[in-house]
Amino acid sequence: AKQMLDKNDGDLSGYNLYLKANYAAADKLDVGAVFGMGSGDDDLTGGKGNVNKLRTSGFFYITEVWEDSIMPDEEGITPQGLGAPNVRGYRELENTTIFQVNGTLKPCKKLSAFLSYSYIKATQPIYEWKDMAPNMNGNSATDLGQEIDFRINYKMFKEFALILRGGYFMPGDAAGYLIVGNNKDLDPAWEAKAIVLYKF
Repeated sequence: AKQMLDKNDGDLSGYNLYLKANYAAADKLDVGAVFGMGSGDDDLTGGKGNVNKLRTSGFFYITEVWEDSIMPDEEGITPQGLGAPNVRGYRELENTTIFQVNGTLKPCKKLSAFLSYSYIKATQPIYEWKDMAPNMNGNSATDLGQEIDFRINYKMFKEFALILRGGYFMPGDAAGYLIVGNNKDLDPAWEAKAIVLYKF
């Protein structure tokens, strides 16, 4: 994936970092934290370029709305959500830094409820743009936004489960610069979906 009209000298480099921790705070309660960080390009008009790529055998979850999972291209799947490439966003953790705290409550064997809060920022500033070209002398920001997510899973049988999940994303100025080129009239985005899961 490329940042908006990124020009570089062909010298590409980048990094990704993903850390996850969980702690059994009580018999039926787990608390956790996630930190993810991917490099970005500090100059879209020239110099070195940025490249990010994660290789996994499946996907791992971070947020529902901004980017619903980090997925490998080799399986023919691309990330979805506001942070995905098809909405001028980034692939995987490109130019993204995420701090998340979460908790999972399991009141009984069949039922679990997950709740998380994520603060999402750009690793390098994102500049406003117009007519597809970034304005490197214009306004910039790093606050992509904040997100609250939930997931409720009721496992009726070993092979059958009912799942309700969703999230509420509150955009920052950087999200507006990234997706539409400005920070005007940025409305929150939300998503909710019900899933009937049957494994056979």
